[in-house]
Order: sequence, then structure tokens, then C-alpha cells
Amino acid sequence: MSNSPSPLGDLHQLGQYEILEKLGEGGMGAVYKARDTRLNRLVAIKVPPPARWTDESARKRFLREARAAAAIDHPNVCTVYEVGEAGDVLFIAMQLVEGQNLRQLLQNGPPPRAQFLDVALQAAEGLDAAHRQGLVHRDIKAANVMLTREGRVKILDFGIAKTVDASEDQTSTFTEAGQTTGTLAYMSPEQLRGLPLDTRSDLFSFGVLLYELIAGRLPFEHGTSAVTAAAILREEPMPLNRPVRDVPAELERIVGKALAKDREARYQTARDMLNDLAALRRSLERGVPAAATVAERLTNTRTGESPVAVGAAPQPGIPGAHRMWRPRGALAGAILFAALVVLGVWLVNPAGRQPTPASVQPTIEGGVVGAPGAELAKSPLSPTTVASGKPSIAALVFVNSTRDPQYEGFSTGLADSMAAQFLAGGQYRVVERAQIEQAIKELRLNQRDLVDPATAQRVGKIIGAQFLVLGSFQVWQGQIQIHARMLRTETAEVVAAERVTGDVKKALELPDELARKMGSGREKGQ
Repeated sequence: MSNSPSPLGDLHQLGQYEILEKLGEGGMGAVYKARDTRLNRLVAIKVPPPARWTDESARKRFLREARAAAAIDHPNVCTVYEVGEAGDVLFIAMQLVEGQNLRQLLQNGPPPRAQFLDVALQAAEGLDAAHRQGLVHRDIKAANVMLTREGRVKILDFGIAKTVDASEDQTSTFTEAGQTTGTLAYMSPEQLRGLPLDTRSDLFSFGVLLYELIAGRLPFEHGTSAVTAAAILREEPMPLNRPVRDVPAELERIVGKALAKDREARYQTARDMLNDLAALRRSLERGVPAAATVAERLTNTRTGESPVAVGAAPQPGIPGAHRMWRPRGALAGAILFAALVVLGVWLVNPAGRQPTPASVQPTIEGGVVGAPGAELAKSPLSPTTVASGKPSIAALVFVNSTRDPQYEGFSTGLADSMAAQFLAGGQYRVVERAQIEQAIKELRLNQRDLVDPATAQRVGKIIGAQFLVLGSFQVWQGQIQIHARMLRTETAEVVAAERVTGDVKKALELPDELARKMGSGREKGQ
């Protein structure tokens, strides 16, 4: 057994259960691996914090609500065998689930599409079963959802669940008055405010989990608890089609509905959400266009096939089942440019004329759209390098000088728009965002560190960029002012510096002007 402090101290036996080792501990208690000596089976024992044992009202509430959780009999909910007392110690004996939780699963990146849908549907089934018993989990998160070795989803830790009973005080929880229970980044707005909870709070948390499984990041988490809480209460999450590609529009709608701030606008029951997820999977299995992304429909039109990951064997059922959700590269804005090029080709080359030679048609390679004369620079971190005489450039970051978290998305959004403009101009090879992020991670930096020219220079040398663009922006009274500098990586000298001001609603259009000015400024400074 672990030597770390525990509610049990040196106690090695709870009734018929022999304590073998401590598995973990959190704010809601400690969990142990134990052996049921009567039935000769391994179980998990959860012991709430000692404060729960001495407060008589909390003790009674724990026993009542834990016994309610034990009434759930569903394959997607961890089975509770017994709720008991051994001396002064309260405990729950439950099924020992072997496998990995979804937090561990995400360490290898978001799961493939088919696995995501399977996990989402099973978890929704488990939630529906609990909600039908009148239980609110209140701590749905990646660490509380297990995936067994056989692929079965198990929702864990109904130890802080509460019963929904109109006859009792709805604000009563296992915590002291005025406190909230759960994990901050997954909390619903009403949970943060300490309001009475119902099952719709779990659906918000479930929406957070689905977003995390798709994007590989939480929708509202920021650097501090205060900013994270403010985001949950006031901000809308970044649309899923920005951090990742190939997300069906219907899936984005489902997740968005679950994340509605107003619980009246949310799914009202887990069954409703489950039905929509099931319908989405059926539509994907049938290849219904309405459930596909624009990119998928374009690919199907061009090739007649459903896109799957390179090297992945096709799987019967869901098209692209083996494919991972693909992170959107730095040059997402270039897709718009390429679309305009295609439109221009169509306008000057209507039916009946000779087709434009392939040598001057836009191409799509590696998931990134290119145009004649515009190339992606693969950094030394990449397996290949583009052979070209054009200088390479990387748009690093624009720091939010306003300090208002609602504008944080502009930090990389402006940089990506700049990169798209440089790509479209055809004068540079542009380093992808993924390469920049990898270098930042390797150097253990954060975005604000890149304001320092010497630090930016270190990043530039790793990614193989000859020029770097970085800067800052400030928002006030509906206006945004963007300051940008272009550095020569070799010497860290500033070869061009510009600023533009405009309507904040059109912020991502301003890099067009900046790129033109900085391009000419660099030429003058050469």
C-alpha cells in the first residue's frame, strides 16, 4: 500500500475488503484497490474526506446519495457494489475498471473519428441512465470516463453525484454552503455561480468533453482560474472548424448546443443529445452529404472516394473512420485565396474554352492549398525541404496588449492571416504554424516570450525561417491597432515595421495591408 497520507492511515481492512494499494486521491476522496475476501474479486474502494465522517448531516447525505448511485445498473456506468461504514469510516465499494481514462487517451492526440463517435454514444447512454434515476454527476470530465481494454466506456465517480428531488433543498451538496463542486474547466455557468443544478449541467460538461476529444484542447481553459471562469460565463468557444479540419457541421452544431450558456437553450435531456449523435453516425455511415464537411464534399467530388488517413485501411461503415481530426495549419486563410483563384479561373475560362494548363492551376497538397508561385517552407523539423530560391518567412504571434481575454484568438489569427497573405503574394516560402508551435514547445516558451527579438531569433533558427514577423495589437472603442515588425533571423535586425488601424470586426482583413507594406519595406531594407 502507498506510503502517502490517506484517510485510512494505517488501516488495511474495511469490513470484508482488504486494502491492497492506493490508486489516487482528489478533493472528493481517495480511491484504493482492494480485494473482496468473501467473493474473491478485486474492487475499487472510494473513501470520502474525513470531514464527511464527522458532520452528521453530510454523512447522512453521502449515504443517501451514494445508495441512489448504486441503483444505476447500466454497462456504461461503473457499478457500485456496496455503500458501507466500517467504524467511523464511510466508503463505497465499486467495480474496478481496468483500461485508460480519456485524459490518458488524449495524450496521444484526439481519437479517430469512429472511436470518437463510439465513445460519445456510450458516454451519452451512461449519462442518460443516471439522469433517468434522478442523479446529476456534477464532475463529468476526461479523467472520470474510462475506456476498458475491450472498448467499453465506463463513467466513474458518482461519489459527488446529487439527487434531483423537488422536495429537498436543491442547493444542498457535499460541500459547504457557497462552494462549488467539480472541476473548473468543465463546470457549467450555473455551477460556477453556485445555482441549483439539474441534469442539464452535466450536458454542458459533456459538451466540454466532446470538444476536448475533437480539438485536443479544452474550449474555455486559460492560464488562470479567474480567466477560465470568466470564459465559461461570458465567452463563446473557438469554433471547432478553426483548430481542426473535417469536423461535420452537424457535429459542431451538437457540441455548440450542449455548450449553450443558457440551459434553456441547451439539450434538455441526455436522450435528446444521444439521438442526435446516433443520427450523425448513421448519416456518416450512409455518406449523406448534409453531414459532411465542405472539404469532404470537395474531395468526394474530385476523387469519388471518401478521404481517409494516408496509409490507413478503409473500414466498413463510417467513411474516414481511421482518420484523426486534423489540426488546421497556419495557412487556413490561404484556402479562401485558392477558392478565389479557382473562381477567377472559372470566370475567365467558362465552358467551351480550353482548360487552364495544369501548370498554372491551384493545387492542394498535404491538406494545404497552394497557388502558382506560393510554396510552403518545410522547416528542419519537417521530413522534407522545399527547394526554392525564395526567402522563407514565419509569422510568429501578435501579443494582445489589451489584456482582454476575449481577444486572445487574434494572437495567432492575425499571424495566420499574415502568413496567408505572404503565401498568396508568391514572394516567400511560408513556415507552417505546426512547426512554429513545435519549436515553441521544445524551447518551453509561451507566446509573450516571442516579443523579445533574441527569443524570436532562437525560434527562427530552429524552424529555418530567414525572416520573422511578430508584433502586438490593442483594441479600444471598436477599433484595433496592429503593430508589426519583420526581423532578419540571422542578425535579429528589424528590416521593416508598420502599423495599421481599423474596425475590430474586420481585424483579420488588416494583415493584407500590413503584408504589402512590410514586403516593400523589406525590399528597401535589403
